[in-house]
Amino acid sequence: ACTDVRAYDLAIMHSAWAFDAHGENYDAEVGKALVAGYVDRHSLSPAERAALPVLAQGACLRFLATRAWDWLNTPADALVTRKDPLAYWRRFEAYRKDDLFA
Repeated sequence: ACTDVRAYDLAIMHSAWAFDAHGENYDAEVGKALVAGYVDRHSLSPAERAALPVLAQGACLRFLATRAWDWLNTPADALVTRKDPLAYWRRFEAYRKDDLFA
């Protein structure tokens, strides 16, 4: 998903896979397993680990913006299904409120 900061890849994956489709329910077991599996293959520096909550918030805002654009600009006859942008706002709020990487 990215070519620069690897921790951003983890943040994107975490925000996509550790919540239900509506962004309403966080599964801590899945979240911890994702981080553990990632760290097993790629080390994270202390600075990267500390940045994960902010990176996850940024990932949520990125997908919120993309989904909002698609929601407003996808033609009615398009062969794609629009996805609720607010699902990523709810994820953003969860990351803002709690350190889900602790």
